[in-house]
Amino acid sequence: KLEACDANCEGERNTHYTIQFENGKGDWDAGDTAGYIFTIVGSKGETAPFDCSATRSQGATGECTMEDVPDIGNIKEVKIYNSGDNYWCFLSLTINELNFGGKCVDDYLTETLSLAGEGIEYNILHETGTGDWDAGNTGGYIFTIVGTKDETAAHDCTSKRELESTGGCTIWDDADIGEIKEVKIYNSGDNYWCFLSLSVNGLDFGGKCVDDYLTETLSVAGEGVEYNIIHETGTEKWDAGSTGGYMFTIVGSNGETSPHDCTASRALGSTGTCTIWDDADIGEIKEVKIYNSGDNYWCFLSLSVNGLDFGGKCVDDYLTETLSVAGEGVEYNIIHETGTEKWDAGSTGGYMFTIVGSNGETSPHDCTASRALGSTGTCTIWDDADIGEIKEVKIYNSGDNYWCFSSLTVNDLAFEGGCSDDYTTEVFQ
Repeated sequence: KLEACDANCEGERNTHYTIQFENGKGDWDAGDTAGYIFTIVGSKGETAPFDCSATRSQGATGECTMEDVPDIGNIKEVKIYNSGDNYWCFLSLTINELNFGGKCVDDYLTETLSLAGEGIEYNILHETGTGDWDAGNTGGYIFTIVGTKDETAAHDCTSKRELESTGGCTIWDDADIGEIKEVKIYNSGDNYWCFLSLSVNGLDFGGKCVDDYLTETLSVAGEGVEYNIIHETGTEKWDAGSTGGYMFTIVGSNGETSPHDCTASRALGSTGTCTIWDDADIGEIKEVKIYNSGDNYWCFLSLSVNGLDFGGKCVDDYLTETLSVAGEGVEYNIIHETGTEKWDAGSTGGYMFTIVGSNGETSPHDCTASRALGSTGTCTIWDDADIGEIKEVKIYNSGDNYWCFSSLTVNDLAFEGGCSDDYTTEVFQ
């Protein structure tokens, strides 16, 4: 009688197999106890299929064992057939302590995993965003690493992707790709996912959102001119935005950058940051254009690029807003106190202020500020017009955001309180 070979050895019967795995922690990762048919493939042959019965509850560690007579030689692969409608994701799987990585096995499909550690190693780390819809699935995001010579095969990076979590995976590939330049991520399902940062072997690729059934390509960060963007999201009910989907174009005296998705936290009252790089020589920074590429209305109280102040704004669905560097022209400091009655509260943005003077008037400016019940809100606008002595303030309510305030001052000059009705202009003296 031949004894079982406990290790992965050539030339002896390897009849005893211990399979251990760590189940994913995503909402849909847990599987059934049975119904996953394993076939272990070696250098000489393969085992008979067997059902690996074990616990597959969310986040649990499962184990099963089997005995098989054939001498399959060195273990090379494992095939897992899901025999039912029992989708299952695992973060790691070992056979006789040999690592096969993680995977998700969909209903009635077979997945083949190769022995990890063969080829060039790529360590991927990512930080999932904080927005309501940022969390992704454990698997289904197919990574291709692109280099100066070639690219890897496509690999599913099975990893933790809960809100605000840090996840990672390691993939191996035989291709000699040269120096790493890009990462392509294909979302193979309806599993929208946003991450604030991603690195491969320590190289920074920034943040991105990967939409259903689409591919996103990220370049190595740090090439070109660096732009550090900081913004403070408003505190009103509808001010929060998505982590991604806002395309920033920095405009300068000589040209402008390409559009870049500024992936950052946009929760209510939060401060978000992103860094983008661009090869264009734009000269001195003058403006920022923000295109909202989805139905993700967003209001921010302040925004800066490389320390330059651009003030606040609201960016509506599928629209572009252009902000100029603050501080150019005459400065107007506006302070208002919102009323305390049930319907007095207004939106953070959407109220266009025109300051009227003895010689003329300013352009209309959106005064982005807090307008919660009983709150004191402030904004600062700049305008090039020489209007003379301030006389009046015109406020145009550009939406259905009725607002009442008990007091209003401009550069310490007091104006009567009042209400600004939907789509109406009111004049205050």
